[in-house]
Amino acid sequence: MSGSHYIYRDTGDDFVCVFRWAAFAERKANSCNKVMKKRTAPKTFSHSVFYEQDSEGGFVAFVPSLPGCHTQGETLEEAERNVKEAIGLYLESLSAHGEPIPVEGPSFQGRVTVPVRTSGNAHRTVSLQ
Repeated sequence: MSGSHYIYRDTGDDFVCVFRWAAFAERKANSCNKVMKKRTAPKTFSHSVFYEQDSEGGFVAFVPSLPGCHTQGETLEEAERNVKEAIGLYLESLSAHGEPIPVEGPSFQGRVTVPVRTSGNAHRTVSLQ
């Protein structure tokens, strides 16, 4: 699971951006001189991230305010490192295409209980370790 993550950003017509970290790093290295000339202070953005334990092991992280922005890691720490990279790539893609960077509004999380008739052992419990 570790090592790479992808970002899929849908502009409405079709998918225009698919990044893999290694390809992005290569592109950044090739454009290093251009970046050095501009030298602007980076802005800081905050986005809510949700983590889910994967049934096959590890964790999946996704960013609800950035559709298609998700990644994974063997541990929560690795998933957090990867999602920080994924968010950065996503926001840089928006900026490079002249699109506005979303500002996340208030976020709420809740839990609801819903009665459902199931047969046999259809219920499965997942616990975070």
